[in-house]
Amino acid sequence: MFRLLPSEVDIVRGWSENALKKHGIPMPQEETLLKRISHPVTGAGLVLGRVELEMVLDWAEQNIRSHYGPAQFILEPEELLIKKIEDFLER
Repeated sequence: MFRLLPSEVDIVRGWSENALKKHGIPMPQEETLLKRISHPVTGAGLVLGRVELEMVLDWAEQNIRSHYGPAQFILEPEELLIKKIEDFLER
């Protein structure tokens, strides 16, 4: 299991909101994750499984990618979170 810190959950919320604006209705698994991240997160953070992390990476990619290809820049906290998730999933 993977623990997201409260500040990282905020990043994921932003990614999910932007992804849903582009694609509309979420898949059932996405709906479950959206409900989980919509609740306030305590100092302990939020624990996610592999499938949920893959959804988070998909949302991140949708935010980073533009119509013309990869974005020119990414905020450092976002980049660190993506790396952290990718490293976890590679285990």
